[in-house]
Formats: sequence, structure tokens, C-alpha cells
Amino acid sequence: MDFEEVEIPANILREAAEASSQLLPAKSKERYEKEYEEFRKWCVEENVIKVVDDVLLVYLSKKGKSMKPSTLWSRFSMIKSCLAIKENVDASKFCKTIAFLKRQTVGYIPKKSKVLTREQVTQFLNEAADVKWLLTKVILVFGIFGACRRDDLIRLTIDDVEDNGRFLVVFLRDGKTHRSRSFTITEEGCSFQPCKLVRKYVALRPKDIASQKFFIAYRNGKCYKQNVGCHTISGTTRQIAEYLNLKNLTEYTGHGLRRSSASMLVEGGADLLTLKRHGGWRSSAVAEGLFNRPNECSTSRDSDVRTISEIVEIGTTSRIPQESSQAYITSAMPILSATENNFSIGQKDKTQGLNISNNQNCTINVHFYGNA
Repeated sequence: MDFEEVEIPANILREAAEASSQLLPAKSKERYEKEYEEFRKWCVEENVIKVVDDVLLVYLSKKGKSMKPSTLWSRFSMIKSCLAIKENVDASKFCKTIAFLKRQTVGYIPKKSKVLTREQVTQFLNEAADVKWLLTKVILVFGIFGACRRDDLIRLTIDDVEDNGRFLVVFLRDGKTHRSRSFTITEEGCSFQPCKLVRKYVALRPKDIASQKFFIAYRNGKCYKQNVGCHTISGTTRQIAEYLNLKNLTEYTGHGLRRSSASMLVEGGADLLTLKRHGGWRSSAVAEGLFNRPNECSTSRDSDVRTISEIVEIGTTSRIPQESSQAYITSAMPILSATENNFSIGQKDKTQGLNISNNQNCTINVHFYGNA
């Protein structure tokens, strides 16, 4: 019996269609549908009946004349998903198209958001007046300590922040990768007192506010019953850069908080595994692409040079509260620790030299950067 000739009941086909409609990402479903419709419209204009490798290759090659390689990959991914769901076509096996996309990325350097250095973060948090900048300060604290995405901060509710007295624990639920994670904000060794800033902001929250969103509007020392939107959070790094009189303000985007956090962690000496756990990254390539290289800094390279006199101690977690399971940052900013890794990096010490002790079965990477 030829199974392809067997008729499928109408109710099964209907239920399958309903289930298939849920396979696209809910947040960007409209973008997927729009890109697929644009592709099908082109196919009609070109009298294309069946989608094969050569067809998609020609379509993307024409698009590539006015698009960046990263955008082409994104378009291909959306079309590939829609073809698999709607037409049962597996575009992942289109070797020519994939080879073309890979060739387009050769030599391409993606444009990334500029980052804030630990000195700039500390300067802003210490100098900016709370009456005007309190909301910006709190957003910066959450973004740096937790490597938060914009959407993480938008979805954050008042119940997601727990005050344990000595430190704050923040829970990020159902993020971009559909994985929950948490991080800790502590004042130990911090000159700008991040917990105090957060508590001050929460105390100004109106008592009768119905919204459970953590971030609400703040102006002239008072909070209002209005949720903070995506544009306010995205503009945080640019506002800070403007306050600090930095150059190229337009290059400080909403992704700058996450990149700044990753850069500070790596600058402190953390390895790739610690970085991935800190920001919830699954891909090593994505995590490596987020932290700032020495020659990408918005200031001179001298500000990012770490000397041998900065003591590195591995093998102790005495600085970390027992309740903490994530990294934390202090004003000296290389203190970023993770109890899971039994890993810590100390502040600058007056003692000269390098001290590595109490280690068993571990790998230690030491990086030196200079002007040479």
C-alpha cells in the first residue's frame, strides 16, 4: 500500500494546521509571516512553482545587494522556518544558499554597541544627582549586575526583587531563551551603594499603584503611576554617555548594558564558562562576541590594562553570600564571583605580585594587554 495515497481525515488536517500555526515564535510571528509573504510574492512575479535551492539562492542574492550579511541570515532563517511549516520544504539542506550566505560573511565586521567601562559606571553612579538620575542609576545597576536585556528589565515585576537585608536577589523569569535565571546585588566594597539606590527608588513607589512592573516613571524626585517603556530603558547608556561627555553618542544603544556587563566580567579575569552562566548565554560564539576587546573601548586602552599588581585569588568564595548563586560586581569591578564555579577575583591590593593558591584540577588563564 502506498501510504502517500492514504487520505487523511479532515479533522486531523484541521488540527494539524492549528498546531502548526503555533510553531513560529509568538513574539516575532508577524515578522516571519511578512517575510514569507514577500518571498511568495516574488515567486509569483518570477513564475516560480516549486521552491528549490536555486530559487532561494537567487532571491537572497538580489536582497544581498542592499542588505548586510547578518540581515540576510535573519531573512533566510525566517523563510526557512515558514517553508518547513507551510510547505514541508527543508531549506536547511539548500547547500548552495547556505554556502552563499557564508561567503557573504567573510570579512564582515558587525557594528556593535559601545560599552561603558567600570570607571565610567562608578563615576556616574557616584556623581549624578539622585533627584534627576535615580531611575537611570537603578536601570544601570540592574543591567550591569545581571547582564540584563532590555526585555528582561521591562518584564521585571516588584515580586521578582527580594531584599535579604545585606543584598538583593533578582529573578529574571522566562527570558529570551525561555530560561529563568537570577543574580545578586550587593554593597560589599561598593562606593556607590547599589542596594541603597534600589531601596530608595522602591520607597518612592506610589502606595496605590495597580501595576506590578518594577520600573515606573520617575521625575524630579517622585515616582508616577506609569510603566517605563522600552525606549526609556534602551536610551539608558546613551544618557549616561551624554552625562559623561563621551563621543559618538548614537553608538550607545540598548544592548550596551549587557555588553558592558560582559566586558567588565571578562576584564576581571572570568573564563568563558563563567561568562555564559552570568548572562545566560547558550552559545559560546555569541558570548565571545558580546564582551569588549581592548581595541574596541570607548576610551584609551590604558584604562583597560590590568597589571600584575592586581591580585588574583582563585579557590575561595569567602566574599560571596551563601544565598548568592550568580556573579556580582563592586566598585572596583573586577569582583565578579560565581559560587557554582568556586571562583572569585579580588580587588586591587597594595601587595605586589601574583598569588594563586588552593587549586585542584583547574585551568587558569592570565591575559596581559598593553600598547605594544
